[in-house]
Amino acid sequence: MYGRHHGPYDSAYGGSHRSGTDPVRVIRASLAGTPRRPAPDSTLALVSDLIWAHAAPSQGLEHLRARASGEGMDVYLFLRSASEAAALDTACAILAGARSPLVSHGYRAAAPHHR
Repeated sequence: MYGRHHGPYDSAYGGSHRSGTDPVRVIRASLAGTPRRPAPDSTLALVSDLIWAHAAPSQGLEHLRARASGEGMDVYLFLRSASEAAALDTACAILAGARSPLVSHGYRAAAPHHR
C-alpha cells in the first residue's frame, strides 16, 4: 500500500521550494510479509539497503525509514518531487526495481493506493 503520510513529517518536509529545487515529499509503502515479531533492526536495515541499491540518483530519494508493522513493515520514502503524484509514481518505480530482492527476503509491496 502506498500513500501520503499524514503526520509529523508533513509540515517539516512537504513545505516550500528550497533554492529552486523540488520539495521533499513523504510516501509510505507498506510491505507485506511474514516477519519475525518484532522485525529485528538487521531486517529493517537490510530492506532499507535493498531499496537504496535499486534507486537511481535521478529518482530523488533523499532518505528512507523502515518501521515494523503488524503485517510486515512500513517504509517511508522521502522523495524530492514536483508533485504528490510524481512522488507516488517514483516510489512505485523504486519498489518495482527492488521487487525481486524484497520477495527473496519474504516481503512484497501491496498495490499502489492514495490515502
